[in-house]
Amino acid sequence: MLRHAQRSLLRSRAFTLTAVLTFALAIGANTALFSLVNAILLRPLPGVADPGRLVNVHRTTGDGTTFHSFSRLTDAPTLVSVAMLMAAVAALTCYVPARRAARVDPMTALRAE
Repeated sequence: MLRHAQRSLLRSRAFTLTAVLTFALAIGANTALFSLVNAILLRPLPGVADPGRLVNVHRTTGDGTTFHSFSRLTDAPTLVSVAMLMAAVAALTCYVPARRAARVDPMTALRAE
C-alpha cells in the first residue's frame, strides 16, 4: 500500500508539490499564530515582578475622549475575541478547498490517474 502511494505521488508531481507546500504553509501559519498568542497573552510580562500591581494609565481630553497607554490583554472579552478570530481564520482556510473537493466526482478523479 505504501509503495502504491509512493508511485502515485511520484507520478503526479504537481499534486505532490501542492500538497507539500500546503502542509508547510499550514504548519508555518499555525506556529506563527501560536507564537504570537503565547507572547502576547500567555507569558507574563518580562521584568515585572508582581503583575497584579500593574496599573492602567490613560488620559481624557476635554471632549471626553479617552486614550489608553496600556490595556489588559488577558481579560475574558479579549481572549474570547482572539479565539473567535482564530476559529474564523481556520474555517475560512478550510472552506475553499473543501468546496472544491465537494465538486469533484471521485470516480472521475480515480480514472484520471
